[in-house]
Amino acid sequence: MGKRKKDGSLINGAKTQSNENAQSKLSKKEQKKIDAELRKIKAPLTNRLKKIESERLQKEKSDCEEKLFGSKIYEENNKKQLADCMQKSVELISKLDDLEEEWMDVSTELESL
Repeated sequence: MGKRKKDGSLINGAKTQSNENAQSKLSKKEQKKIDAELRKIKAPLTNRLKKIESERLQKEKSDCEEKLFGSKIYEENNKKQLADCMQKSVELISKLDDLEEEWMDVSTELESL
C-alpha cells in the first residue's frame, strides 16, 4: 500500500476509499443512465445483426434444400454429402425456429410497452 498524505489520499495520486464511495453513489445513477443510453443505441444494431443472421441461415437452408431437391446428391458416391446436407438442414431449421421464437418474444415485449 502507498504512503498517505495528511488529507488521507495516497501520495501516488490514488483516491481514498471514502472518496471512492461518494463517487460510486453518484456514478451508480450515472451508470444506469449510461446503460440505458447504450441499450437504446445498441438495440437497432442488435436487431440488424439478428436479421443478418436469420438471412444467412435462410440462405444456407435454401442451398441445402436445393441440393436435396436435385438427383445428383442421391447418387452412390455422394452419400456423405447427402448425410451432411440433411444434418445441416435439420440444424438450420432448429436455429431458425429459435430465432423466430426470440423474435416473437421481443415483438410481444415491445407491444406491451
